[in-house]
Amino acid sequence: MSILKLQIRVFRFDATHQYNPSYPLCIVEYLPEWRLKDVLEHIPFPDFGYDETHLGLKINQIAIFENLLVSDLVQRFSAEWVLEPLAAEYALKDLLMDESAILSQYQSFLQSAPFLSASEQSELAKYININFITPKKQAGYYGDGFFLYVGWLMNRYPTRARDFLQSIAHDKYGVMHFVSLKNYLYPPSDRLDEAIYDLQKMLTHGSACPIANNTWAHVGKNLALKYAFPPKQTPPRQQSGIFYL
Repeated sequence: MSILKLQIRVFRFDATHQYNPSYPLCIVEYLPEWRLKDVLEHIPFPDFGYDETHLGLKINQIAIFENLLVSDLVQRFSAEWVLEPLAAEYALKDLLMDESAILSQYQSFLQSAPFLSASEQSELAKYININFITPKKQAGYYGDGFFLYVGWLMNRYPTRARDFLQSIAHDKYGVMHFVSLKNYLYPPSDRLDEAIYDLQKMLTHGSACPIANNTWAHVGKNLALKYAFPPKQTPPRQQSGIFYL
């Protein structure tokens, strides 16, 4: 059996005494049944740091959140990898990021919603890594993970949907400036995109928007007037058993 090898350049950084990262090269031999975490466990550098509980990193600038088979990753990325944290600017130790520094940006939002339980507030930590899937670096942008967290809160507190939606409706930094995540994520998925598009639709569809007279509802109304497409003709439904096709 031939030896399977990965050639990996690894982002190395320690915030306690370094100012710039390095990318040393290493060779990792792996078995056909290995998964990504097996590779991380065999990186041959002392005190290599990564999040062992919540997997999240980039391979060749593409975000990975699942413990995938190495064979699948090699098929997608080849056997030459560059391993990096999701956001180098928040690197604490190698691939491990400073979660407290990321969460601190949202303290004012959490304080404005004192009715949230401690567990509901801590749920935000499960979403923030999504902020760093795309290479987008717009200063002040609230973050895709934050938008999804707000959507989660809206489902839990439908009577407060207006206030939650208002919190992400900023005309410069809000949800309307979202860029698709699909091409920066592996395996690719439309699920996150669709969830954020649903939030955008709430803002642009004035009749369905809980925020009266918001900027984006006017945009949606103007587009509807400009492009007055004829209504779609729906064919009669055919009944099959108890289901309608």
